[in-house]
Amino acid sequence: MLVEMRTYTIKPGRVDDFLSFYERHGWALQQQYLGTCLGWYSSKDGPLFQVVHLWAYQDYADRERRRDALYRDPAWVEYFDGVSEQGLLLAAENKFLSPTGFSPVPALPA
Repeated sequence: MLVEMRTYTIKPGRVDDFLSFYERHGWALQQQYLGTCLGWYSSKDGPLFQVVHLWAYQDYADRERRRDALYRDPAWVEYFDGVSEQGLLLAAENKFLSPTGFSPVPALPA
């Protein structure tokens, strides 16, 4: 199992705008293509104006296959262009995590 942790730094004061836009235009698409979402979170202390989301995959190949399909969908391109046009996203960071030997691991669809 592979967990992708994506951290977005959002323009100050615009986190709610970003989340609302994502919920309306991006959430269903990512669920359709990416599969298992482990959660979406917003920062409350430390670095502010950040949104973190986690997605589970079988492995790197599964992630690449799923993301490639997402990126080919015209609706995703339109969503991403909308985020860019609004200037909501200042930075993005990816981390790939592997569960420890004792970590509970959710069942993933094949």
